[in-house]
Amino acid sequence: MFHPAKGKGAERPPSSFQQSPQPCRTITGLKRHCREYGRAAAIEARWAAILLWLQHDASRSPSLANPLKVCRVSVGLAREADRWRFSFPNKSGQPFATPALHSLSPECRREARRVADETFTAWQRAGAPYLTADNLNIIQSYVWDCILSGAAISSTTHLQSKDKN
Repeated sequence: MFHPAKGKGAERPPSSFQQSPQPCRTITGLKRHCREYGRAAAIEARWAAILLWLQHDASRSPSLANPLKVCRVSVGLAREADRWRFSFPNKSGQPFATPALHSLSPECRREARRVADETFTAWQRAGAPYLTADNLNIIQSYVWDCILSGAAISSTTHLQSKDKN
């Protein structure tokens, strides 16, 4: 893995990562531009947009089936678990810690996921607010910063760390 402090001879990101891609406007563009982290970036973008929606507009949504606070907690737990599951890069260069969702009983995990899934569906029905080009580009820039700084970890490294937890 490239590390700026290691200097000559250090493994560097592929040359195709040396220049930032064009700004993305869609989830598909985000997936393509973030390459091996594309799926994780797309999932992160959706959860981030849902949390913004919950913070600003969801209280006015008739399609929200659960209390707002319960939705926020469930979406936060699902987001954290998906970051870990799909190897979303971490600026620290370390894998994310084992998600709090995993410490819950199976029944509580299922309930949290159910509420997160229902919230996701309500957000889609509301027109997927906050899933904007600007917000997609924030995620894209974050992923590229991780890659170029050497903080992005490979999928194998992440999977090995999961086995330890």
